Amino acid sequence: MEADQEERTRSIPRRRLIRWAAIIAGVILAVLACWQDPLYAI
Repeated sequence: MEADQEERTRSIPRRRLIRWAAIIAGVILAVLACWQDPLYAI
C-alpha cells in the first residue's frame, strides 16, 4: 500500500503544485495587506 501512495504523489503534475503555491501565497499576501493597512487594500 505504501508503494501505491508514493506512485500517486509522483503522478501529481508540478504545474498544479506551483499553481496551488501561487494561490496560497497570494491569499497570504492579501490577508497580510488587509491586516497591516485595511484602508489601503480597499
